[in-house]
Amino acid sequence: MNKLKENITLIIGLAIPVLMMLIIMAVVYVPAWLHPTPPPTQDFVYGVGDNIVFTPSTGGMSYPYPYKGVWSKYHYQVIAGKLTKVDAGPLPEGYEKMPTIDQEPKFYVYHVVTKQSEPLTFAEASVLTLDTSARSSDGFTVVRGSTRGGQFFPFFYDGRSDYNKIHLQKQNYNEDITLNLPESYYQDFFIAWVTK
Repeated sequence: MNKLKENITLIIGLAIPVLMMLIIMAVVYVPAWLHPTPPPTQDFVYGVGDNIVFTPSTGGMSYPYPYKGVWSKYHYQVIAGKLTKVDAGPLPEGYEKMPTIDQEPKFYVYHVVTKQSEPLTFAEASVLTLDTSARSSDGFTVVRGSTRGGQFFPFFYDGRSDYNKIHLQKQNYNEDITLNLPESYYQDFFIAWVTK
């Protein structure tokens, strides 16, 4: 008992940071436990290919990728809610060539309930009604990269970010998803949300 009295200052000094951390954790995580965000309900279409035109609202480029120096014969973009194949027109200045055979992008629909990607042909994707908004109608966004250092972020953040990780996010909801993207694929991929 005397030892406890002698070291009470040390015990209090060590207990205060632990208590503060527990309080901060409660403030951050208890609301998420008490009021969980419902899971996403809206599927989305994504694609892999240099000749997809991404709308600025999705954070993508407003023109096809020019870094290969090849101008595709056709561009694929969402017009009036439909994925459309558009003649790209003549070779613009600064591009080296137009290919003799144009390769169609690979299209997929990601089903949020089953957490699976389903391959689509352009014909199948073109009949879907699409919304190019960055946020789905139920409030989710497709986010690339990881800035979380572990389960107890922000307390043990290790400073690393993995650009290959893809998430569905809304408020305190953060779900890792796996898409059919090539390894180390740094181009845009999200095309649009599938409207019901």
